[in-house]
Amino acid sequence: MKVFIVGTRGIPNRYGGFEQFAEKLSVLLVQNGMKVSVFNPHEHIFREDDFNGVKIIRVKNYEKFLGVFGTLLYDLHCMRRAYRQKDAVVLLCGYGSAFLVGWFFKKQISRTLIHMDGMEWQRSKWNWFFRGLLKRMEQHTAFCFPHLVVDHPALKEYYQREYNVNVHVISYGAELRPVENRTKEHYLIIARLEPENHVEMILEGYLQSGAREKMLVVGDVNTRYGRKLLKKYGRELQVVFMGGVFERERLRELREKSILYFHGHSVGGTNPSLLEAMAHGCLIAAHDNGFNRFVLGDDGWFFQSSEEISEMILKKEEIFLESQKSLNENIRMIESHYNWEKIAEEYLQLFESMINE
Repeated sequence: MKVFIVGTRGIPNRYGGFEQFAEKLSVLLVQNGMKVSVFNPHEHIFREDDFNGVKIIRVKNYEKFLGVFGTLLYDLHCMRRAYRQKDAVVLLCGYGSAFLVGWFFKKQISRTLIHMDGMEWQRSKWNWFFRGLLKRMEQHTAFCFPHLVVDHPALKEYYQREYNVNVHVISYGAELRPVENRTKEHYLIIARLEPENHVEMILEGYLQSGAREKMLVVGDVNTRYGRKLLKKYGRELQVVFMGGVFERERLRELREKSILYFHGHSVGGTNPSLLEAMAHGCLIAAHDNGFNRFVLGDDGWFFQSSEEISEMILKKEEIFLESQKSLNENIRMIESHYNWEKIAEEYLQLFESMINE
């Protein structure tokens, strides 16, 4: 069986959740005997044609010049090339380009799996026009495509309630590695710098606490919101903007040395960065919403305001005393539910059922 993965910024991951997902899933599917190809934008830093057995196909990307419309054009070119293979299934990450399939490749809908991601139209970075457009795209995809997948049960309930359609639930995963007992040196945020990730709230609470340890912010500042944060907090000696960090050993070290790992994500389902923090034995303070509550259960600390964040930091010693059970439970959840091998097997079964229909 051949599988083509479309809709990411390429592998190995240099950007975010979908890219991490595509990297891990594609390699494991190859190890299970499948022929997998991933489309990379032509400017991706990885220049080889093979990544751990996964075929890399480069396609010209015009996003730099055309913005969102350049992304749609890129996805269209990728899907056109993938559909030339008659016996292949296509995994499209995100529903933004799905209407192109319905318009240009209507006969291919039955062998296309759409990963719906979160509720993209809720993101505050979009203006009213794009929010409306994304909502219509979501609706179109839900009604037109028979094979949909989400990574969180709350999203499944949303699509059933909103559109009366059935979707598959397959979580994201994380790589569990032995946790070293490192000295705790800093507070940590790893996130795309966007409003719905509540980075500003976290920084405000951190500064209110008067903590002496530094706050490290890992994420690309070359966005509208990122530049705003850098302008507002860049002169604070205790706040260090590190930019994007993608080296795994460096990220592992940052996580394991964190006093508290702050996870402010509020839009979407099971977030990969939260799972990675759990897998690395981080003490996690998460934004209080249903998505994060479902993943962490009672094994995290939750906030909804900068005042609550400040209070957590001031009470960190008390939190440490209560933490070991939670840390052990988080690692157990990665082992039993959020491991990549289990997730790859679930996708393999889903692809096989699509081919056999």
